[in-house]
Amino acid sequence: WVSQGCWIDSVGSRTLQGAYNAGGTTSAQSCLAFCESGGYAYAGMEYGTECFCSNAVLAGTSVQDPADCNMACSGDTSQACGGMNRLSLYKSTSTSGPKVAPGSSGYGYLGCYTDSVGARTLTVGMPTEGGGDSLTVEVCLAACAAAKFPYAGVEYSGQCYCGSQLSNGGHAADDGEAQCNMRCNGDKTEFCGGPDRLNLYIASTSSSTTTTSATLSAVLLPIGWTARGCYLDDPAARTLQTFMSVPGGPDAMTVEACVAGCASNGFTVAGLEYGQECWCDTKYETLAQPLSNPETNCFMPCKGNSAETCGGPDRM
Repeated sequence: WVSQGCWIDSVGSRTLQGAYNAGGTTSAQSCLAFCESGGYAYAGMEYGTECFCSNAVLAGTSVQDPADCNMACSGDTSQACGGMNRLSLYKSTSTSGPKVAPGSSGYGYLGCYTDSVGARTLTVGMPTEGGGDSLTVEVCLAACAAAKFPYAGVEYSGQCYCGSQLSNGGHAADDGEAQCNMRCNGDKTEFCGGPDRLNLYIASTSSSTTTTSATLSAVLLPIGWTARGCYLDDPAARTLQTFMSVPGGPDAMTVEACVAGCASNGFTVAGLEYGQECWCDTKYETLAQPLSNPETNCFMPCKGNSAETCGGPDRM
């Protein structure tokens, strides 16, 4: 095991999302042994008593000042076991066993997410070179990148999915990485999801149309909602007819806030525009057509979350 330094962590978004252990005998040795016994690639100690394991470091997390990891281990006070929201992180040097691929083609790893055959979290099944029998994480991410999707995921050893947002209530699995345990058909050293589980990746290249590695976040849509693309709008002939206010006003606008507002008022279609506007309806206007180049039309960041996109000028 090799120290990776002191990393940020939070209760709501764990840097290591696999196994967990805690107690009065926590030390570097006991935590590393615990994670190694589970076949994990990463281990971390926090708050003096906590031990976390995972096969990947959550995308968007970062190294912090080593002085922040200053709490003594409960099982050996001569050692440091992280701090408050700080993780003393270690990486295994062992090459045995499959690992979560860190990402490629400009994507970073988000975690293990739920999925359902009847209501896909990522709605586009992506054919890949060689088919499912040859699938690797890298092949899937390259295919989704070529099609300009911000999200990509692998599932059930041989399935590749892409999407513009997370649909149908898909969310980070409550049990962390536990059920993303199936090896890729094309590379047995990598994990490719599991039954109804996606190893999920998000585009992390720096540009005006994608998120940066420091602000990776998933757009979570309710069950039954999915992204439909970028549409033309006209103040004189609105594509969606009802303007919807959200809590906190325009400066708090996010995709989730707009969709929640429309859904709670009985609407079935929601659209975001100009970074701060939310519109609702029960149908599209007849002449509304999706634009073929959404990345240059719907490019404005949401005022309430700059990691999300909220349309553009006369674009929804």
